[in-house]
Amino acid sequence: MRIHQSVAWIAVGSALLLTGCGADQRRASESSINATAGGTARPVAVTGTTGRFEAAVSVPVTDPARRAYVARVDRVCGRIDPERNQERENSNGALSDVARRYAVASVLSGRELREIEAIAPPRGDARALKTNVFDVIVRQLAIRKQIHQALLERDLATVEARQSDLDDLTRLLAGFARGYGFKVCGTD
Repeated sequence: MRIHQSVAWIAVGSALLLTGCGADQRRASESSINATAGGTARPVAVTGTTGRFEAAVSVPVTDPARRAYVARVDRVCGRIDPERNQERENSNGALSDVARRYAVASVLSGRELREIEAIAPPRGDARALKTNVFDVIVRQLAIRKQIHQALLERDLATVEARQSDLDDLTRLLAGFARGYGFKVCGTD
């Protein structure tokens, strides 16, 4: 039984460390995103297991203000994501190391969120960005705190349940990021 639990913790730790803090390579399903024409984000209500969100897709990015915003935000992600990824990838697999690195990666995600929030969004996009990016990341960070605590308490059931919620939010965030035009943010 002890060997089985150790293997389970290593598997959970590996899965947690491989999951990005902002988003990962998985994408939101096309059914949860409404494509719009033109260069402005038009919010569309989406309700899922993790709550009510708005999704907007507008590609390619033709609006110069949005293109500039995307470039600035992607620079922030391009600077912080590698540091966060390195923290996740260098775990030795021990539960205490997974928990510590998970906490450090969450701190980096919080810093990234603050830096991105400080960048003025394009006119007309603030509401969609708040709902689909900032609010989602805040919810992710709250769930990450719960997962970290569960890791410290060795509560595998809570880790798995909260990870499922986190994965849902990650897919939603990744779908919006891709549709909005981000090239770096929301892809890792």
